[in-house]
Amino acid sequence: MAACPPAATLRGLLGAGSWIEVLRTTGIVSDAWRPARGTYCIAADGHPCRSLAERTIDDWLSRHGVEHQIEPVWPPHPELNVHGRRSADWRLPDGTYVEYAGLTSDDYLAKIQAKQQLAQHTGIKLIVLTPPDLADLTEVLGAWSSQIRAQALPWRARARGYGPAASDESAT
Repeated sequence: MAACPPAATLRGLLGAGSWIEVLRTTGIVSDAWRPARGTYCIAADGHPCRSLAERTIDDWLSRHGVEHQIEPVWPPHPELNVHGRRSADWRLPDGTYVEYAGLTSDDYLAKIQAKQQLAQHTGIKLIVLTPPDLADLTEVLGAWSSQIRAQALPWRARARGYGPAASDESAT
């Protein structure tokens, strides 16, 4: 990831009134808008994303041939998902859920912790990505890409417990 001048500097240089105008002027996004939180935009595969970071992850998955479902619903749970409406950001082919945790408010972190508890109770593997992971998604998600596995790169991700189970590899 490259260093970027402060937002005010970029707005001044480009004559843009807002950060979203900077993103559009530089060609980073053409189809985005900014609600109170995040930047709604569309990934290369047409999936709607709630932030530029989510778009980065979704685009990485598509570019590396990793099938993915957006916003899969967690199974109901009497305490952690009472109404059955809680969802993850993505589901990978082996059933692993992926969540991008880009915010740091106590409320948001409590939701992430509840999803981690749900994963434990349901036996669903959950990967929680954070902003530092965006710099090298291959390290964390590369094990799901048949394109990358074919290159036989060493996997630090496996040491971190990421990647499909050995029995799943023949199916992916």
